[in-house]
Amino acid sequence: MNNIVLVWAWWTGMSGLAMMLFDIWYKNIICINNIQTDLTDRLVRHGLKVIIWHRKYTLDIKDFVIYSDIQAIIDGPEITQSRIYQQTPTKKHFHICMTYNQFIAEISKRFTTISITGSNGKTSTTAMAIWSLSNIMPDKFALGIVWWLMPNFGHQWYAISSNTQIQSDIHHLFEHIFNQKHQLDYSLIKKHLFIIEACEHREHFLLYDSDYTLITNIQRDHTDYYHTRASYKEAFVHMIQKTRKISILTASALATLSWYDLPNIVVSEEFPFENQYLIGSYNASNAGMVRELLHYTDATSHKLEATEKDLEAWNLKLEAILNKFQWVWRRMEYIGQLHNNPVYSDYSHHAPAIAGNMQALQTQFPDKKICAIFQPHQAQRVLVGRDDFKTSLQDADTTLIYKLYTARETLPSLIKGGWGDRLKWLHSFDELGEQFAQELGGEYVINPDDLTTSLSLLSDDYIIVIFSAGDLDEKMRVLVS
Repeated sequence: MNNIVLVWAWWTGMSGLAMMLFDIWYKNIICINNIQTDLTDRLVRHGLKVIIWHRKYTLDIKDFVIYSDIQAIIDGPEITQSRIYQQTPTKKHFHICMTYNQFIAEISKRFTTISITGSNGKTSTTAMAIWSLSNIMPDKFALGIVWWLMPNFGHQWYAISSNTQIQSDIHHLFEHIFNQKHQLDYSLIKKHLFIIEACEHREHFLLYDSDYTLITNIQRDHTDYYHTRASYKEAFVHMIQKTRKISILTASALATLSWYDLPNIVVSEEFPFENQYLIGSYNASNAGMVRELLHYTDATSHKLEATEKDLEAWNLKLEAILNKFQWVWRRMEYIGQLHNNPVYSDYSHHAPAIAGNMQALQTQFPDKKICAIFQPHQAQRVLVGRDDFKTSLQDADTTLIYKLYTARETLPSLIKGGWGDRLKWLHSFDELGEQFAQELGGEYVINPDDLTTSLSLLSDDYIIVIFSAGDLDEKMRVLVS
């Protein structure tokens, strides 16, 4: 193998993978991205080589390529060349090119894999599971990848066992991924734990060889791929059906799938705990899933074997560990003050998550007014769920809708995709945003200057919360700083 080349390296999953590979002794990593961002700067500071823009690196047939499967990258020069190499192998070299999720799938085949998924809460639950298992089961925990920064792990997206023998085992297993001729020690297969945030978009999580699956909740999302509620639910059913051992569901997730025959499921109960960093009762639900997971992954505390006294002592230990669990980046994260008003940032981008966080803020700060700034992530979510968004934001004292983050969408593609009746009189996404804001009784804002002006009018008894899976978080941090 020549170099490990990661294409479209700016997002958290891919950049976390790059840094994790670097830390398990792979220094021949090339990260390619079309723009410079805070995340690419982090890669550079970590010691990785980053190339900004395409066509600047000449791909070699001996390179191992990992890429993000968005159409612009698939059609780009690196993957085009990689496909050519794959179609014309030589006697000495067979070029390997795979997506991020295909590579994660290769990891999952070699480790006892815990996949954590759901419409909302999978990032927080994954981080909580990584923190808990790495502390309670240090002799079994190997790796964890989450899609946002974890303060408990040096503000990184990943965690690696500090045990030197486990680190050596990790490297041995990864060598077998990169080189199939590598002599594999089969006694290491599925010996150590790997915890991964598993996204349901385009059924990516079905690629993984999951031993345990945790499902936080199921509330329809990714309507660009799942055109019906049934198809979205069925993806989770298939995930449960292909899980090797146990699937742990909240009562909410189970209720959504009540019509399906589900094998090997366990329903978790809430596990309340004290924590100075976290806001929201859903943290008890997340912790309950982690507690149930530990019951089944730690043989010494298995419900069928442990006495009631053992479980009580063990629960106290878990509670003490969760007391020290810190927030996850952009998950009801306090980012500072603006005009004497506290500012929180959250990644929520569909209605149920927003509603849950609004309720959490009202409970935490009953004497405060709330200014909610919502940046819709994709116009299609506005078109599908505008009534739900209206309900979720109805308790906000002031509502601002920030410029739609349309990502890969275009008006012609949405009109062609069946939204013509709703969009045929519009000339831009900003017009859709204006309509949406008016329906919510709010104001539409298209740039940071206008946002600053609007926020300067708030009285001191306001809390500001932004809900954004787009670029508003970065802009807001600049305003706060």
